[in-house]
Amino acid sequence: MRSIPSGLLARIEKLNQTIYENADPRMYAKILRVTKNLQVYTVASAEAMGTIDLAVNWPDLSKDPTEIWIAEVINRAGVVKVYDYDEEMDFAAPARMFDLATVGVNARVKDIAIAFDGTVTDGQVATTGAPYIAWLERTTSYDSGYVIRWDGTGTQPAATEVIKVGRA
Repeated sequence: MRSIPSGLLARIEKLNQTIYENADPRMYAKILRVTKNLQVYTVASAEAMGTIDLAVNWPDLSKDPTEIWIAEVINRAGVVKVYDYDEEMDFAAPARMFDLATVGVNARVKDIAIAFDGTVTDGQVATTGAPYIAWLERTTSYDSGYVIRWDGTGTQPAATEVIKVGRA
């Protein structure tokens, strides 16, 4: 068996230090300079606001994205808003908007998420198809998590239950 030269062994050990073994505290950061002013937009206001998630529909990476999708919990209901992408978009009026029908009787949406599937090309993901929308809803006796793949047109497809937890 060959031995590892002491200089190389010391470098390897230094790279694998933990905070408890006097690790090197240096951190590398990439600083980006903003080239234009950032704008703040109100995408919703309601009595009871919950989580908000955002996904970008970007099927052709050589062009701009086509849509910005925002899924949010508003007044204990799941709402999805779709905006046509534009460099100067202001989020004032979505191109379309739809509510998610809950599965449970008298259920309230507690959390929501949205994501597109896609294909990886040169380390970048180009989106394909309708987004996946997942939400957690609560009833008096249980919490359940559901997922659907839907673009908001036509009738909402049947949701797939992915988790169910009884409540005491």
